[in-house]
Amino acid sequence: MSEQLGLFQTPKTDPKVSQLLRFLRNRDWLTRKQLEQALKWDHRTIRSVVEASEGQILSGQKGYKLTVQSTREEFEESCGQLRSQIKTNTTRLHNQQRIFHQGVPTTENELFKTPNAYSEGH
Repeated sequence: MSEQLGLFQTPKTDPKVSQLLRFLRNRDWLTRKQLEQALKWDHRTIRSVVEASEGQILSGQKGYKLTVQSTREEFEESCGQLRSQIKTNTTRLHNQQRIFHQGVPTTENELFKTPNAYSEGH
């Protein structure tokens, strides 16, 4: 059975994965802009290739770096940022599910009759 890929998902066998791994070898953090300029890729491609690397590339506030060449502090910081994103996205998911299951307005009138934070006092 073939693996289904998302809209901007790169397969782990894509040559760009090994290209980025080679490019990052023996380098410190490189920003997205630096990678865009050097590799002539857009930000979506970079993000997709990093995901396809299956953890071989760290991402963080400083940019991108090979996981095996990171310090423990850099590794922990990157993991902490990912955990924070997971928490934020999980909360967003739960909120969307809660709102949806409370009942979906079927008309525009019903939508705007429903009290919410935006309609209060406006």
